Amino acid sequence: MHNFKEPLSVDDYFVYIRQLTTHAAKSLESDEIEQCQIAVEKRLTLLKKLYSIQYQSDKCLENGNAIIDEYPKLIAWLNSVDSKVMDKLTKLRDSAESKTLKQVKTKHALKQYQAFYR
Repeated sequence: MHNFKEPLSVDDYFVYIRQLTTHAAKSLESDEIEQCQIAVEKRLTLLKKLYSIQYQSDKCLENGNAIIDEYPKLIAWLNSVDSKVMDKLTKLRDSAESKTLKQVKTKHALKQYQAFYR
């Protein structure tokens, strides 16, 4: 994924945030959880910077009122993508919890079996 060099233009923030979001979702689909986490952390850093920029009038004037118009659209898009990703993560978590519970029950049953036949 990209290493972002400062200073970024306002447009760069929007592009990179979308790229990181897409990368995170694809990483999760490929079960590359660590890559997903890295992309989400980078995205959060850029979102925090973009959020602080949106109130600085000199940056808003860079592209007219582009940031004022595009920021809510970006957040809506992120919510849409993130809700799908969260569904996948919830399923993965539930599956892992189910496997762990089954393993604990199996281990307990084996101990009981071994105790009975000794």
